[in-house]
Amino acid sequence: TPRNLAISRGPRSNCDQAKPHEIWRFRGDPEATVTRLVGRQVAVSLDFDGAPCRVAGRSVEPLLSWLVEQDWWSELVTRQYWRVLLDGELLAELYHDRRADAWVLERVYD
Repeated sequence: TPRNLAISRGPRSNCDQAKPHEIWRFRGDPEATVTRLVGRQVAVSLDFDGAPCRVAGRSVEPLLSWLVEQDWWSELVTRQYWRVLLDGELLAELYHDRRADAWVLERVYD
């Protein structure tokens, strides 16, 4: 079941107040590259520009952002995707579902 979503909008100092949640990391062959699909709602804190600065209590370095709009003819899906570096070491993708106003950690790359 999805967890409750908490979004903090404000200065970067608010980013330090986000509470940690679970983010799983595959631990196996150090030479292997694995994509883990997560699909779980997470707490996200945003900086002044609306970019994530903390995800599930971890520091974030945004690397890339893109907007996806699809199925406009039936039920519009609008998501702002972010590729981020968590704690300076873990590459991940998350998105903000604009219609549901929910943040979801979609995948983690090992």
